[in-house]
Amino acid sequence: MSPPVTDHLHSHATSTLDIFDLDRGFRLQLQAMLRRAMSAMYDDIARNIDVAAMRKRGLASVVSFVDLAAAATPLAVGAAIDADGETRLCELSGVGPGNPGARMGLEVRQDFRSLPGTGDPRRYRETVTGAEPVSCGSVRMLLTLVRPFAPAAERLVSETPDELAHLAAHTLTPPHPAAEDLTRVSDDFAVCGLSGDGEGHGGIDGVWGLHHTDTNQYTFTGGYLSALEDLAVRQTHAAGLAAAEHRVHRVQALLRKPFAAGEPYHARGTLHTRAGDTVLVAGIHTLDSDGAPFRHPAVLGRIEGTLPASEPLQNA
Repeated sequence: MSPPVTDHLHSHATSTLDIFDLDRGFRLQLQAMLRRAMSAMYDDIARNIDVAAMRKRGLASVVSFVDLAAAATPLAVGAAIDADGETRLCELSGVGPGNPGARMGLEVRQDFRSLPGTGDPRRYRETVTGAEPVSCGSVRMLLTLVRPFAPAAERLVSETPDELAHLAAHTLTPPHPAAEDLTRVSDDFAVCGLSGDGEGHGGIDGVWGLHHTDTNQYTFTGGYLSALEDLAVRQTHAAGLAAAEHRVHRVQALLRKPFAAGEPYHARGTLHTRAGDTVLVAGIHTLDSDGAPFRHPAVLGRIEGTLPASEPLQNA
Protein backbone atom coordinates (compact mmCIF):
# COMPACT_ATOMS: atom_id res chain seq x y z
CA MET A 1 0.00 0.00 0.00
CA SER A 2 1.37 3.40 -1.01
CA PRO A 3 2.08 5.87 1.82
CA PRO A 4 -0.19 8.95 2.02
CA VAL A 5 0.94 11.92 0.00
CA THR A 6 2.13 14.91 2.04
CA ASP A 7 1.76 18.42 0.62
CA HIS A 8 5.00 19.63 2.20
CA LEU A 9 7.40 19.03 5.07
CA HIS A 10 7.34 21.34 8.07
CA SER A 11 10.12 22.06 10.52
CA HIS A 12 10.47 24.11 13.68
CA ALA A 13 13.74 24.87 15.44
CA THR A 14 14.65 27.07 18.39
CA SER A 15 18.19 28.23 19.12
CA THR A 16 19.89 30.97 21.11
CA LEU A 17 21.40 34.12 19.62
CA ASP A 18 25.11 34.51 20.23
CA ILE A 19 27.35 37.56 20.03
CA PHE A 20 28.63 36.69 16.55
CA ASP A 21 25.07 36.24 15.20
CA LEU A 22 24.38 39.99 15.41
CA ASP A 23 26.13 42.99 13.89
CA ARG A 24 27.15 46.21 15.63
CA GLY A 25 23.54 47.40 15.53
CA PHE A 26 22.34 44.07 17.03
CA ARG A 27 20.67 43.12 13.74
CA LEU A 28 20.64 39.52 12.57
CA GLN A 29 23.56 38.58 10.33
CA LEU A 30 22.73 36.90 7.02
CA GLN A 31 25.31 34.19 7.71
CA ALA A 32 23.64 33.39 11.04
CA MET A 33 20.33 32.83 9.26
CA LEU A 34 21.88 30.76 6.50
CA ARG A 35 23.57 28.32 8.86
CA ARG A 36 20.39 27.88 10.91
CA ALA A 37 18.30 27.42 7.76
CA MET A 38 20.74 24.88 6.33
CA SER A 39 20.79 22.90 9.57
CA ALA A 40 16.99 22.84 9.88
CA MET A 41 16.60 21.94 6.20
CA TYR A 42 19.00 18.99 6.29
CA ASP A 43 17.52 17.70 9.55
CA ASP A 44 14.03 17.89 8.05
CA ILE A 45 15.10 16.13 4.85
CA ALA A 46 16.99 13.41 6.76
CA ARG A 47 13.92 12.67 8.89
CA ASN A 48 11.52 12.40 5.96
CA ILE A 49 13.51 11.34 2.89
CA ASP A 50 15.78 8.34 2.37
CA VAL A 51 18.79 10.38 1.28
CA ALA A 52 21.15 7.40 1.53
CA ALA A 53 19.07 5.44 -0.97
CA MET A 54 19.06 8.40 -3.36
CA ARG A 55 22.83 8.76 -3.15
CA LYS A 56 23.33 5.05 -3.83
CA ARG A 57 21.31 5.51 -7.02
CA GLY A 58 23.47 8.45 -8.07
CA LEU A 59 20.97 11.18 -7.13
CA ALA A 60 21.76 14.33 -5.18
CA SER A 61 20.32 17.78 -4.53
CA VAL A 62 22.37 20.95 -4.99
CA VAL A 63 21.51 24.47 -3.87
CA SER A 64 20.94 26.44 -7.08
CA PHE A 65 19.37 29.62 -5.69
CA VAL A 66 19.32 31.42 -2.33
CA ASP A 67 17.46 34.51 -1.17
CA LEU A 68 18.25 35.84 2.31
CA ALA A 69 16.68 38.94 3.84
CA ALA A 70 17.23 40.38 7.33
CA ALA A 71 15.13 42.99 9.12
CA ALA A 72 16.62 46.09 10.73
CA THR A 73 15.14 45.25 14.14
CA PRO A 74 17.76 45.04 16.93
CA LEU A 75 17.77 41.73 18.80
CA ALA A 76 19.33 40.55 22.06
CA VAL A 77 22.26 38.25 22.75
CA GLY A 78 21.01 35.19 24.62
CA ALA A 79 17.44 35.53 23.35
CA ALA A 80 15.67 32.64 21.67
CA ILE A 81 15.22 32.72 17.91
CA ASP A 82 12.57 30.49 16.32
CA ALA A 83 12.68 29.22 12.76
CA ASP A 84 9.63 27.78 11.01
CA GLY A 85 10.25 26.10 7.70
CA GLU A 86 8.48 24.43 4.80
CA THR A 87 9.99 22.15 2.18
CA ARG A 88 8.06 21.41 -1.03
CA LEU A 89 8.79 19.10 -3.94
CA CYS A 90 8.61 21.29 -7.05
CA GLU A 91 9.02 21.25 -10.79
CA LEU A 92 11.36 24.21 -11.03
CA SER A 93 11.15 25.35 -14.66
CA GLY A 94 7.42 26.10 -14.63
CA VAL A 95 6.34 23.52 -17.21
CA GLY A 96 4.89 21.26 -14.52
CA PRO A 97 5.67 17.70 -13.37
CA GLY A 98 5.54 15.02 -16.04
CA ASN A 99 5.98 17.43 -18.96
CA PRO A 100 8.92 17.58 -21.39
CA GLY A 101 11.71 19.72 -19.99
CA ALA A 102 10.63 19.20 -16.39
CA ARG A 103 13.30 19.89 -13.78
CA MET A 104 12.55 18.50 -10.33
CA GLY A 105 13.81 19.96 -7.08
CA LEU A 106 12.91 21.28 -3.66
CA GLU A 107 11.80 24.71 -2.46
CA VAL A 108 12.75 25.51 1.13
CA ARG A 109 11.47 28.51 3.09
CA GLN A 110 12.54 29.49 6.61
CA ASP A 111 11.06 32.39 8.60
CA PHE A 112 12.78 33.67 11.75
CA ARG A 113 11.23 35.35 14.79
CA SER A 114 12.68 36.70 18.02
CA LEU A 115 11.95 39.22 20.73
CA PRO A 116 13.24 42.72 19.88
CA GLY A 117 16.26 43.90 21.85
CA THR A 118 16.98 47.32 23.32
CA GLY A 119 19.74 48.13 20.80
CA ASP A 120 21.76 49.53 23.71
CA PRO A 121 25.34 48.13 23.90
CA ARG A 122 25.17 48.45 27.68
CA ARG A 123 22.03 46.27 27.75
CA TYR A 124 22.81 43.94 24.87
CA ARG A 125 21.22 40.90 26.55
CA GLU A 126 17.94 42.64 27.36
CA THR A 127 14.75 42.41 25.31
CA VAL A 128 12.10 45.12 25.17
CA THR A 129 9.77 44.73 28.13
CA GLY A 130 6.31 43.52 27.13
CA ALA A 131 7.21 43.09 23.45
CA GLU A 132 6.01 40.21 21.31
CA PRO A 133 8.30 38.23 18.98
CA VAL A 134 8.82 39.93 15.61
CA SER A 135 9.87 38.72 12.18
CA CYS A 136 13.61 39.28 11.90
CA GLY A 137 14.55 37.50 8.69
CA SER A 138 13.77 34.94 6.02
CA VAL A 139 15.60 32.44 3.83
CA ARG A 140 14.43 30.85 0.60
CA MET A 141 16.46 28.16 -1.12
CA LEU A 142 15.92 26.14 -4.28
CA LEU A 143 17.62 22.76 -4.54
CA THR A 144 17.88 21.16 -7.96
CA LEU A 145 17.87 17.37 -8.18
CA VAL A 146 20.81 16.11 -10.24
CA ARG A 147 22.76 13.03 -11.22
CA PRO A 148 26.21 14.55 -10.65
CA PHE A 149 28.18 11.67 -12.20
CA ALA A 150 25.96 11.13 -15.25
CA PRO A 151 26.70 12.48 -18.75
CA ALA A 152 25.82 16.19 -19.02
CA ALA A 153 22.62 15.54 -20.97
CA GLU A 154 21.33 13.22 -18.24
CA ARG A 155 22.22 15.17 -15.10
CA LEU A 156 18.92 16.97 -14.54
CA VAL A 157 16.14 14.87 -12.98
CA SER A 158 12.82 15.17 -14.84
CA GLU A 159 10.79 12.59 -12.91
CA THR A 160 9.95 12.31 -9.21
CA PRO A 161 12.36 9.84 -7.56
CA ASP A 162 10.77 6.99 -5.62
CA GLU A 163 12.24 8.38 -2.40
CA LEU A 164 10.18 11.57 -2.88
CA ALA A 165 6.97 9.93 -4.10
CA HIS A 166 5.27 10.60 -0.74
CA LEU A 167 5.48 14.36 -1.41
CA ALA A 168 3.00 16.21 -3.61
CA ALA A 169 4.67 17.64 -6.71
CA HIS A 170 4.04 21.37 -7.17
CA THR A 171 4.82 23.65 -10.09
CA LEU A 172 7.10 26.47 -8.95
CA THR A 173 5.42 29.79 -9.74
CA PRO A 174 7.17 31.94 -10.81
CA PRO A 175 9.77 29.46 -12.09
CA HIS A 176 13.38 29.19 -10.97
CA PRO A 177 15.00 32.65 -11.17
CA ALA A 178 17.25 33.36 -14.15
CA ALA A 179 20.11 35.82 -14.60
CA GLU A 180 17.84 38.62 -15.81
CA ASP A 181 15.81 38.41 -12.60
CA LEU A 182 18.90 39.32 -10.56
CA THR A 183 20.53 41.80 -12.93
CA ARG A 184 17.47 43.98 -13.56
CA VAL A 185 17.91 47.38 -11.85
CA SER A 186 15.33 50.16 -11.83
CA ASP A 187 16.05 53.19 -14.02
CA ASP A 188 15.98 55.51 -11.02
CA PHE A 189 19.20 53.92 -9.73
CA ALA A 190 22.48 55.44 -10.91
CA VAL A 191 25.74 53.59 -11.51
CA CYS A 192 28.08 54.57 -8.70
CA GLY A 193 31.85 54.49 -8.96
CA LEU A 194 33.76 52.06 -11.18
CA SER A 195 32.77 48.68 -12.53
CA GLY A 196 35.15 46.77 -10.29
CA ASP A 197 36.80 44.77 -13.08
CA GLY A 198 40.18 44.71 -11.35
CA GLU A 199 41.72 44.38 -7.91
CA GLY A 200 42.27 48.13 -7.70
CA HIS A 201 38.70 48.93 -8.74
CA GLY A 202 36.90 47.11 -5.96
CA GLY A 203 37.19 43.62 -7.47
CA ILE A 204 38.44 40.67 -5.43
CA ASP A 205 40.91 37.96 -6.45
CA GLY A 206 41.03 34.94 -4.17
CA VAL A 207 41.46 31.21 -3.77
CA TRP A 208 38.99 28.89 -2.09
CA GLY A 209 40.55 26.94 0.76
CA LEU A 210 39.74 23.78 2.64
CA HIS A 211 38.14 25.91 5.38
CA HIS A 212 35.55 27.14 2.84
CA THR A 213 34.31 23.62 2.09
CA ASP A 214 31.71 21.36 3.69
CA THR A 215 30.95 17.64 3.57
CA ASN A 216 29.36 18.01 0.14
CA GLN A 217 33.00 18.32 -1.05
CA TYR A 218 32.68 21.85 -2.44
CA THR A 219 32.68 25.43 -1.17
CA PHE A 220 29.89 25.98 1.36
CA THR A 221 27.14 28.35 0.21
CA GLY A 222 28.12 30.70 3.03
CA GLY A 223 31.53 31.16 1.42
CA TYR A 224 29.93 32.68 -1.68
CA LEU A 225 27.75 34.87 0.55
CA SER A 226 30.86 36.15 2.37
CA ALA A 227 32.60 36.95 -0.92
CA LEU A 228 29.58 38.91 -2.15
CA GLU A 229 29.25 40.83 1.13
CA ASP A 230 32.99 41.60 1.08
CA LEU A 231 32.68 42.88 -2.47
CA ALA A 232 29.81 45.17 -1.42
CA VAL A 233 32.03 46.70 1.28
CA ARG A 234 34.89 47.24 -1.15
CA GLN A 235 32.63 48.78 -3.79
CA THR A 236 30.99 51.24 -1.40
CA HIS A 237 34.42 52.22 -0.06
CA ALA A 238 35.86 52.60 -3.58
CA ALA A 239 32.92 54.86 -4.47
CA GLY A 240 33.65 57.17 -1.54
CA LEU A 241 30.58 56.10 0.44
CA ALA A 242 30.35 55.27 4.12
CA ALA A 243 31.33 51.59 3.97
CA ALA A 244 31.22 51.30 7.77
CA GLU A 245 27.54 52.33 7.76
CA HIS A 246 26.49 50.29 4.73
CA ARG A 247 24.15 47.49 5.82
CA VAL A 248 23.50 44.62 3.46
CA HIS A 249 19.95 43.47 4.16
CA ARG A 250 19.30 41.11 1.25
CA VAL A 251 21.35 38.79 -0.94
CA GLN A 252 20.07 36.71 -3.83
CA ALA A 253 22.42 34.34 -5.62
CA LEU A 254 22.27 31.91 -8.54
CA LEU A 255 24.72 29.07 -7.92
CA ARG A 256 25.58 27.71 -11.34
CA LYS A 257 28.87 25.89 -10.78
CA PRO A 258 30.44 24.88 -7.47
CA PHE A 259 34.02 25.76 -6.58
CA ALA A 260 36.45 23.28 -5.03
CA ALA A 261 39.26 23.91 -2.57
CA GLY A 262 42.32 25.25 -4.35
CA GLU A 263 40.38 26.94 -7.15
CA PRO A 264 41.16 30.62 -7.76
CA TYR A 265 38.32 33.04 -8.44
CA HIS A 266 37.64 36.65 -9.36
CA ALA A 267 34.64 38.54 -7.98
CA ARG A 268 33.49 41.79 -9.55
CA GLY A 269 30.33 43.84 -9.89
CA THR A 270 28.66 47.17 -10.50
CA LEU A 271 27.20 49.24 -7.68
CA HIS A 272 23.98 51.22 -8.19
CA THR A 273 22.60 53.81 -5.78
CA ARG A 274 19.35 55.67 -5.21
CA ALA A 275 19.08 58.01 -2.22
CA GLY A 276 19.95 55.68 0.68
CA ASP A 277 19.51 52.41 -1.25
CA THR A 278 22.19 50.34 -2.96
CA VAL A 279 22.12 47.43 -5.39
CA LEU A 280 25.28 45.58 -6.33
CA VAL A 281 25.02 43.15 -9.25
CA ALA A 282 28.06 40.93 -9.01
CA GLY A 283 29.59 37.70 -10.20
CA ILE A 284 32.13 35.22 -8.86
CA HIS A 285 34.07 33.94 -11.87
CA THR A 286 36.23 30.92 -12.53
CA LEU A 287 39.51 31.56 -14.35
CA ASP A 288 40.79 30.15 -17.64
CA SER A 289 44.24 28.64 -18.16
CA ASP A 290 45.70 32.13 -18.63
CA GLY A 291 44.21 33.36 -15.35
CA ALA A 292 41.53 35.50 -16.99
CA PRO A 293 37.94 35.38 -15.64
CA PHE A 294 35.39 33.60 -17.77
CA ARG A 295 32.71 35.94 -19.10
CA HIS A 296 29.78 34.28 -17.37
CA PRO A 297 30.01 33.95 -13.58
CA ALA A 298 29.80 30.64 -11.75
CA VAL A 299 27.88 32.48 -9.02
CA LEU A 300 25.70 35.48 -9.85
CA GLY A 301 24.63 37.68 -6.97
CA ARG A 302 22.36 40.62 -6.26
CA ILE A 303 23.23 42.41 -3.02
CA GLU A 304 20.82 45.03 -1.68
CA GLY A 305 21.73 47.45 1.09
CA THR A 306 21.11 50.77 2.75
CA LEU A 307 23.22 53.80 3.63
CA PRO A 308 22.44 56.58 6.12
CA ALA A 309 19.97 59.03 4.65
CA SER A 310 22.43 61.89 5.13
CA GLU A 311 25.24 60.14 3.23
CA PRO A 312 26.08 62.07 0.03
CA LEU A 313 26.13 59.81 -3.00
CA GLN A 314 28.99 60.24 -5.44
CA ASN A 315 27.71 58.79 -8.67
CA ALA A 316 29.90 58.50 -11.70
